[in-house]
Amino acid sequence: MVNRPGNIIDNDDGTMRIFWEGILNTDDGAAVAIPAGYRPRSFQATGTPNTATLTVEGSNDGTVFANLPTTIAWANTTGLRSIAVIDRYRQYRLIQSSDGASTDFDVTLFLTRE
Repeated sequence: MVNRPGNIIDNDDGTMRIFWEGILNTDDGAAVAIPAGYRPRSFQATGTPNTATLTVEGSNDGTVFANLPTTIAWANTTGLRSIAVIDRYRQYRLIQSSDGASTDFDVTLFLTRE
């Protein structure tokens, strides 16, 4: 298993993206703390999900992670999901499970200024 890093991209227009690329069969997306002054708005998953499920977890302490109350998950599909919860430290990670089929996710978290 590999923890794929999230790359922070400043769009220079008051918005930002965090991009996890190439989340394969048993990979996870490494935890990323949301930059100060920004609020998460939506996640988008693209790629080849096959039989995989990709779940977003949040944390209030950066150590203990749990599924968000309004589950953000993709099961055998891709698409856009909104965020309806604010975590204290706003740190997210991606957990992926698969039955071994060829899976390749790219995930983008979109943020705006608070």
